[in-house]
Amino acid sequence: MGLMEKRKKLLNQNRLKLFCTEKNYYLYDAYSQNIYPVNKICANFFSMKKNEYSDDEENQLLAKCDFLLKWDGKIKYVETDVCHLTINLSNKCNLNCTYCYREKNNKFEMNEEVVKEILTYAKSIYMPNAKEIVSSMNLTSEPLLELDKLKRIKAFYKDFEDKNTFLTMWFMSNGTILTDESIQFIKDLKISPFWISLDGPDFVHNKHRKYYDNRNSYEDVINNINLLKINNIKVRISCVITRNYPFPDKLFDFFKTLEIDSIQMTPVRNGLPESISEQALNEIKIGYSNIFDKICNEVLNDDFSSIRLLRDDILMSTFKNIFQRVRQSSRCTWGKEIVIDSKGDIYPCLYVINNQKFKLGNIRENKNSAEILFPITVNQRKKCSKCWGRFLCGGTCHYNSISLGKTEFDVDEIECEIRYFLIEESLKRLIYLMEKKCNLTVFSKSLI
Repeated sequence: MGLMEKRKKLLNQNRLKLFCTEKNYYLYDAYSQNIYPVNKICANFFSMKKNEYSDDEENQLLAKCDFLLKWDGKIKYVETDVCHLTINLSNKCNLNCTYCYREKNNKFEMNEEVVKEILTYAKSIYMPNAKEIVSSMNLTSEPLLELDKLKRIKAFYKDFEDKNTFLTMWFMSNGTILTDESIQFIKDLKISPFWISLDGPDFVHNKHRKYYDNRNSYEDVINNINLLKINNIKVRISCVITRNYPFPDKLFDFFKTLEIDSIQMTPVRNGLPESISEQALNEIKIGYSNIFDKICNEVLNDDFSSIRLLRDDILMSTFKNIFQRVRQSSRCTWGKEIVIDSKGDIYPCLYVINNQKFKLGNIRENKNSAEILFPITVNQRKKCSKCWGRFLCGGTCHYNSISLGKTEFDVDEIECEIRYFLIEESLKRLIYLMEKKCNLTVFSKSLI
């Protein structure tokens, strides 16, 4: 294969992105998940600005092409020995959040015998070789409203454990009803950091997260965050960004004052009055740029505190994937984990519970994981497969596309624009820090 054929093959793989600074050129490659300094000859070659080269130049370019072609775009799955289940005991919640996706009129409750059925199914049929079974409880409701039931369920976990398998329970909370009893239970489960939902300062949080009697919840959440900290339980914040306050930089500055472990800020889903508008989208980009500026200035001064605080946020995902050489092949756990409702029906995502189109089966049908789990990768999504940044992104939310009348293989354009912006900005900032010879080793370790 000649030089031009090799270039054509590489470009057709949609894997390369050229970046230019004042003096230098850099080539990002999605397959090797790396950034390479390149000279002007190489930059012009991959940007199709020149087609004739001297012998020395051609040899140099052939070597670069051969080096890149060592990597292919195949997605390889590593078998896991951890079984992840999401078990919805009920839809009970004491908050009436404006953007909540749960079916508020659905009064179902799962009895404890069904939980035992689920655990039996998980251990003996679904994933019999699992060394750990992790059950996430009530992610569509407030788990601590059912603290007594959770404690009874945890008590019979021992009946399903043996020398080869142990069970772990996990949940998060809206942070409104923590007590000494629930805090002790969290300690017993060793859930630290513990996730709490908080959308920002009082005037932001209280706009969307009120009690059913229209009382504000902010003060209760803040008091309970402090209670967790007093009890030496680290706190992670889950924040929803809406069009009403599309300022991630201001949210970040507020969360820093709370002295918590980490933050995750997520734009709200589609199809709601709170969903991101075009104007809000621009504000979000400005806000993210301001955070990037702050981080770069801090790193120049060997301050990595903001990176540690944002390590779970979408803002840091590109850096993580680059440093760890990880190809992010999919958006989430769709097709990798299962959600089980009170009837024992199995779904790939919390958002599609009761949507029969996406029902994967039932625990009583005795299907194993190979018969149920079918991950959707970026290579299977038409728009994603043509994007150079797909392995830094993983694609957009499947449910967002479904809610817009599209398929789970289509792309949510708003989320796509946000993710593309963050990926491109992240690589630019990383190159800037590389040129400044910053301590990227500490940067990388701060993301763990």
